[in-house]
Parts: sequence; C-alpha cells; structure tokens
Amino acid sequence: MSCTWRDCTDNGGEKIKVECFDGLLFPPKPIDVTSEKQCHDIRDLEVREDDVFVLSYPKSGTHWTWEVTQMLVAETSEYRKERMPVFVLDITSKADLDAMTSPRVFATHFRFRYFPQQVLKKGNKVVMVHRNPKDVAVSTYGMYTGTKSMAMYDGKWDDYFDMWLSGDVPYNSWFDFELEWQKELGEHPEMNVHHVHYEKMKKDPVECVKGIASFLGRDVSDETCADIAEACGFQKLRQAYSDFKGDKLKGAWKDGTGIFRKGEVGDWKNWFTVSQSERLDQEFTDRMGASRWTYSFTM
Repeated sequence: MSCTWRDCTDNGGEKIKVECFDGLLFPPKPIDVTSEKQCHDIRDLEVREDDVFVLSYPKSGTHWTWEVTQMLVAETSEYRKERMPVFVLDITSKADLDAMTSPRVFATHFRFRYFPQQVLKKGNKVVMVHRNPKDVAVSTYGMYTGTKSMAMYDGKWDDYFDMWLSGDVPYNSWFDFELEWQKELGEHPEMNVHHVHYEKMKKDPVECVKGIASFLGRDVSDETCADIAEACGFQKLRQAYSDFKGDKLKGAWKDGTGIFRKGEVGDWKNWFTVSQSERLDQEFTDRMGASRWTYSFTM
C-alpha cells in the first residue's frame, strides 16, 4: 500500500483534495508527512498510562468534548492555553506528541486499525462522541466550504450531500466509521470506552460532564462540573479561542466562518430537502438497523 492524491469530485465538478491510503481518505495535513507514515506512527505510538483519548467522526463535537475532558483531567474549569488541534493525533507529528508533558488528552478521527494499539494493553480511557449524521453532514459541509486552504471546497449543498452520503469525502463514510468501531469494540472488550452523545450534551451538559468525570475516575465536585459545563458552552468556548487561546488558524478561514459554526441540534432541517432526509433515513435503517449501539438522536 502507498499514498496517492486524488480529488473527490461532486456532480457539479467541484473538488475536495484528499490523500488516499488503505482505502481511507484523509484531508491535507499541516505537517509534511504522508498519511501512510502518520497512520503507522500513531498505531505504534508509545502510550502512557495516564493518556486519555477523545474519538469521533469529524464534526461530531470533538472540540467540545476534548475541552471538557482536559478540564476534568486537570480538575479545573480554567482554559488550557493550547488549542485542541495541537493534540489531534491525525495531524501532529510523532516527535511533537512524544515531547508533550503528561497528562495528555488526545483527539482523533482514525479508524481502529490505526488507533494506538498499546491502549489495548494499558487500558487507557477513551471517550467516544456520536452525533446525528444529518447534523454531521451539514457541519462538515460548512467546514469544507469555509476554509481557504487544506480541503477547500466551493460546491453546492445538494452536490456535497451526494458525495457525503456515498462516503467520497475526507474520512469516508460516517456509517463505515461507526460500524467499524462497533465491530472492533465488540471484539476488544478490554478497551475502556465511554460513549458521549452530542444531543445529550446539549440537553443536559452538567450531567454529561459528571458522567465523563466518573468514567475518568476524577473526584471533581458538582460545582466544578457545572463550571466546566458553562465554560465549555458554545459561545464561551468560541470566545475563548478568539481571546484567550488565540485563533492561529483564523487566516485559514473565509470571512464569517471558522472552526466553530453553530453548535446546534437540528440545523440539518435548514438544509435537507425532504428527499435527502428520506434517503439518509433509509441508509440509516439499512446499515444501522442491526446496530448494538443506541443513539440519542431521532432521524
């Protein structure tokens, strides 16, 4: 296997540039490393016993959950100066990851086959985030049409939807991601995974923060959990990235866009046609009907 570059092309001829490796599609990275090397480096990463991982398909609430998790690990509601992308396994060099001080809270969108395999033996805590695929599709569209670099895309929503549903987008199909992880976790019950649902986080953030704290084994007070939930609310977190953390990637986004878009549940209703909604509903029924996992959203 080796890496190749190609374009995901929609019905209107607009393109998203991706790197292909092992049947998977990756967006361009800010580091000069092939996806093949990055996948192997992360799979073989030297894992420390106190490392924590946040796992999700893109735009499922990764930033949000990572901020909550790192605050719980530090047992404080204060923001960490570093931005989450620094800790994303997919786009950070192995040398930089190895140089980080503990405790480390990582984030990734990788499939199981390239997830750090030492986690299986060391029992690290993994927080897995799920979100309604309709909102995921809209949020990824906003990301790719909002950026001026990397996987820049100028296509129309209708054309993007067809690409997204077919899985011909960076990180491939949402369905493949969920089903592959479900299969592997079933075969590897030793993995210590806590499932978080975006919709539940929006509905009752304090209880969800408490649930993550309990999973992590952190003796965090109810008051601190409430403070963390408030600090990680959408508007406050977006403001923190602008004022405190310093949005170093601001120049990579078109005016009026950014890594934080809306942070809402159900925004898909403003984008999907009836036909598109029915097509995705049918895909969900066909592919996830036998799923052992219970999702918090309704299609």
